[in-house]
Amino acid sequence: MTDLKIVYDVNTKKDVPINLQEIIKSRVLLQANSGGGKSHWIRKLNEESHGKVQLILLDPEGEFHTLREKYEFLLVAKGPAADIQADVKHAPLLAKKLMETSANTIIDLYELNPFERIRFVKAFFNAMVNLPKNLWHPCIIILDEAHVFAPEKTHAESLEAVADMASRGRKRGYALVCATQRISKFNKDVAAELNTKFIGRCSLDNDRKRAAEELGIKDSTVLRKLKHEFYAFGPAISEDTIKVKAYETKSMHEEIGSIREYTPVNKSKIQGLMKNFAELPKEAANEMKTIQDCKLKITELTVENRKLKAGQPKEDPKAIEKAYTTGYNKAINDAKNKFEEAIKNHAIYVRQNKANRQMLKELAVRLQATLDQDNEFIKGNVDPVLHLDLKKFLTPPGLSKPGTSGSLPVKHTLYSKPLELTSRAIPFTEDGKLGRCETQILIALAQRGKSSSKQQIAIIAGYSFKSGGFSNSISRLKSLALIAGNGDGLQLTDLGMDNVKDYEPIPATTQDLLNFWMTKLGKCPAAILKVICENPGDHTKDSLAEATNYSANSGGFSNSVSKLVSLGLMNRLYDGLYSVSKEMLGND
Repeated sequence: MTDLKIVYDVNTKKDVPINLQEIIKSRVLLQANSGGGKSHWIRKLNEESHGKVQLILLDPEGEFHTLREKYEFLLVAKGPAADIQADVKHAPLLAKKLMETSANTIIDLYELNPFERIRFVKAFFNAMVNLPKNLWHPCIIILDEAHVFAPEKTHAESLEAVADMASRGRKRGYALVCATQRISKFNKDVAAELNTKFIGRCSLDNDRKRAAEELGIKDSTVLRKLKHEFYAFGPAISEDTIKVKAYETKSMHEEIGSIREYTPVNKSKIQGLMKNFAELPKEAANEMKTIQDCKLKITELTVENRKLKAGQPKEDPKAIEKAYTTGYNKAINDAKNKFEEAIKNHAIYVRQNKANRQMLKELAVRLQATLDQDNEFIKGNVDPVLHLDLKKFLTPPGLSKPGTSGSLPVKHTLYSKPLELTSRAIPFTEDGKLGRCETQILIALAQRGKSSSKQQIAIIAGYSFKSGGFSNSISRLKSLALIAGNGDGLQLTDLGMDNVKDYEPIPATTQDLLNFWMTKLGKCPAAILKVICENPGDHTKDSLAEATNYSANSGGFSNSVSKLVSLGLMNRLYDGLYSVSKEMLGND
């Protein structure tokens, strides 16, 4: 995109370039009362941007058709001079055709009645905003007399469509330029979306007050003295408010009361474009018929739905109350019975536990006797024969598991297992094996061979760092002394290492490390890691985004960068720079 030569600085007489790309990104508000230079500015914008971007000019007063003397424009209007007849019913399809052909177009609404003009703008703008993405491209859309279609205090049927074009249109490449004589009557919400402002002459108090608010000035009387001049500011022209005036136009503005004939430039080329619009009325009629058929079907289904609802049985409040009472009473009785059963089982458990404690005391006495016997053996005072029955240590006489023969029957399993001797590699589940998550965590720690963060171990083991199952497994392995660590650092204990069977260490070379981690990471973080490993050195976030074809401002890309830093695979340096971590350099 290039700069446009539309205005110059009134004070210095020097050219003030207007950036076309910024017009498309920021959109424009143009205000001046009758005779204040608004139409002249619009005409100059069309002349300077013609051929650089598609132009669509909605002209309620029918004053811009003379642009066709010098520039190629399709004319949509009512009457014999029009290339395409203006019709509210054709507006949605016209919007689609114009974007398909990228044709510069003047839509003359003058011969439509005021209500039809509003309906046309509504239908045209709604269709533009809802076009498929393959038709989106930069386009300047100029709406003159915008306060009529987007009023501040009254209501117009087209208001929401104009507001949508001003806000949602930006992402589609549409640059809405709203021109108005009465800024106080123009909708503030729409005006807020138009970030480049040109404020010209205004005389009424309400207009001067509103214009002064837009400019951020206190003395609004200066706005009465402007002659075809504008106070301008915004992304497309200047951060500071400057006083500008439009250059002379190449096409002639039709004087008030004059009627003159003109010949459009390159009429043959315009006729060539007309082939794309030849079937417009027929296509619009077919589309309208399809819409009407759909509306009729919706009406039929609505009526059918009402009939079905009418045939449904009515609610019986008494039956509902009875069902509620019955269910409530049953729930209360069930809860009461379960509570009483729990109290009873608890009493049985307490009695059994008391008996078990007595048996443990007797076991302690026997163990002490055995130790005394060992001491006598060491001193040589007894025959070196030990009479130690290990079964008595596993299940002492009289100490039985609750719920078995010889004891009171209870449902509790707490403290119900007998003492047992175990090997160093301990089974921790009922079938004698560690759970899958615990096993994968031990293998991951063994592969790492050093202290690692929870997030590193989670991604190697194939689990979510924040999942409840992973956290529970970490806590369980710590309680079983298989792993150790404070805070976020984890490491394998000797006992934990004994419970790891087959595993492959993490590769030692940079390329093998990269291949290993790329199988563990998502698409975006894997792409970033590949770039930073294959290109050692400092990188900015923007350069990484460009190298991986992602947007640096997207949430997914930022999360991927943070993830690599938290995994210790990438370093975050000063001034927003990033580099590959030592861990990824391997033993190359």
